[in-house]
Amino acid sequence: DDGDDDDGDDDDEDEHKTVEDENNVNRVGAVLKPHAAATAKVLIDALKHEDLHSVTYFLALQHLVVLARNDVIPYLPDIFETFEKLLSVPPEQLSKIVNKEGEVVDSPAKNNLVAAFGFVSCLANVINYEHFAPYSELVCTSLFALVKGPSDGPQFVRLLASVRRLAMAMGIAMYPYLPLFLKPVFSFIISTEELNNSEPDTPDYHAEAFNIVSHIAKAGGDIGEENRSIFSSSTCALLLHNEVSFRIEASIVLSCLLPSYKFAPAEETKSFVNSTIEKLMNALKLATYERVNADKMSCISAHFHTVREIAKIYGSHIGPSSILNLIRAFTFFSEYVIEARAAWLKTVEAKKAKAKMRELRAKNAKKGKKKQATEETEEDEDEDEEDGESTFASSFEILAHINEALEPLLKVSPDFTPLFREALLPKALEAATIENDGDVAAIGMAFVTQYILHSHGNVALEDAEPVAKLIFGLSTDTAAVAHGVFYLFQCIVTMVTKEYGATADKNIGLARVLLPKVNEYLVSNDVESNPDAGAITNAISCGLGVIERYAAELEDQEKDEFFSLIAPFLPLTAEDAEEAATVHKRLVASCIGCPTEAYLIPDQLKSEYLSKIKHASSETVDAETVALLAMPLGDLEKRLNADKPATAVNYATSATTVNQTPV
Repeated sequence: DDGDDDDGDDDDEDEHKTVEDENNVNRVGAVLKPHAAATAKVLIDALKHEDLHSVTYFLALQHLVVLARNDVIPYLPDIFETFEKLLSVPPEQLSKIVNKEGEVVDSPAKNNLVAAFGFVSCLANVINYEHFAPYSELVCTSLFALVKGPSDGPQFVRLLASVRRLAMAMGIAMYPYLPLFLKPVFSFIISTEELNNSEPDTPDYHAEAFNIVSHIAKAGGDIGEENRSIFSSSTCALLLHNEVSFRIEASIVLSCLLPSYKFAPAEETKSFVNSTIEKLMNALKLATYERVNADKMSCISAHFHTVREIAKIYGSHIGPSSILNLIRAFTFFSEYVIEARAAWLKTVEAKKAKAKMRELRAKNAKKGKKKQATEETEEDEDEDEEDGESTFASSFEILAHINEALEPLLKVSPDFTPLFREALLPKALEAATIENDGDVAAIGMAFVTQYILHSHGNVALEDAEPVAKLIFGLSTDTAAVAHGVFYLFQCIVTMVTKEYGATADKNIGLARVLLPKVNEYLVSNDVESNPDAGAITNAISCGLGVIERYAAELEDQEKDEFFSLIAPFLPLTAEDAEEAATVHKRLVASCIGCPTEAYLIPDQLKSEYLSKIKHASSETVDAETVALLAMPLGDLEKRLNADKPATAVNYATSATTVNQTPV
């Protein structure tokens, strides 16, 4: 490929050639596989000759053992006999030499040894580890001693690749050898001088080093206090690195490291959690000083992902000052992201307008330079648009991570709820009203839902009413927004009922406004073309919840209007099968008047409902409901009315008790 790319034909040819090459390799591999072990044995025997230049042999063996796998286990003694002979080479023979052209290069002995480590580390990954274990100490100690630093150039990257393969193969068995290597590998990563002075074609040893520490952190188990200290201090230092990619990788490594602290004393874990949150907050501040682009948004998203994991696993260890820092960060970046998304949407609209203008000009434009300049401008704008789309996608990930971090914090930290109510709740309500960005509106409602659902008795009645009023006014045209609207309705009705009792005058007011809202959404959706069955399931579940709780207060006409709209949407096929199954079961109970006759479905709909639910997917109808539906309707009513406690599920609730968790 000479680099020319005047049209798409070259790309198509290259892609076709790549696929053809892969197919050829697969065919050759299939033919060679039955003979791989025997071929490997020939090469292993040949390596015993001292005068043999062995790099090519080791590279060939590296591929052969992938095909042969456990068939080479009988040859392990011969392999490591040769390996130990290579290790016995005097150190001076591993030094660099000057070749005939006057270039400083690695010695043949060094090249052989690096290739041998590549082969042995590959071998460790393809055979059962118990067969490799007797040789693991020899391999690890000698390999770690050979890894000097980036000055080794390409050989350094190859040695790091061998370490990575060993980490993948050995897992926690590598922990005893970490003190030999962990500090050096982090020092290689942290070395900003090496990165800044490197040429564009310099091998990326930083990425390989990050792969190593990630595999070690993911292995699980107890890596020990010393190694935990090296990991946490080094990765936290990297959170403030000049390179954005390093900060992203550091966040990933920290997330992988978190389970290891389950083996640490409580004080060590608490110290790590709070110091890490502080470092993450500093890293987030650093990100705000930089230009908004896709990399920056990815970096912020990675930091909040780590915060989310800390909140999920160690929420109870988070101290008051860390909680205050988190709520500030959540508030600031929620607003920051929403503003960035709004700006991007305006840019998109402006570009659409410019595109129309270009089309008009193109009709009258002459050929030549003017046309070429226009094409170059369009290419630049396409690149900007691609970067903007990536930024837009990452921005939503940030909001999603914040939302997922809220639940454990609200659950375990009493200090978090009042801070949330004061700082973040107003922002969430504001986000929920955004009309041109359905994703942000849905996340805004998710924030409010977390607050209503998980803050226990700290939710005040005065919170629920304004939230409900605001949601009542939202458009439900977007399925994602509708899903959030009706789920949030369920949470509000449930929590207000649970905390304050159904005698509160405002509760029935909420219910009376809610049912028409549900009906409006169901009427406006065509069941055959509806894009989100989950939103419909949530709407129906929400309406059922209101009727079950306020059956005595609602007029029969209100209930009948709601039930008359459900039939076209049955059976429910929501993405969440458990959610749909619960609604089906509740509808069956309403059909047969069990356990109370307060909210019976109208007679003309009973047979239709039962017939449709009977033909629902097995995933959305549980065994108990299937057994009930198999009985004739008359026998079913007699049986359930005769022995309600033994056969029926109590879906109704009294004035002061809520037995049903919101779907």
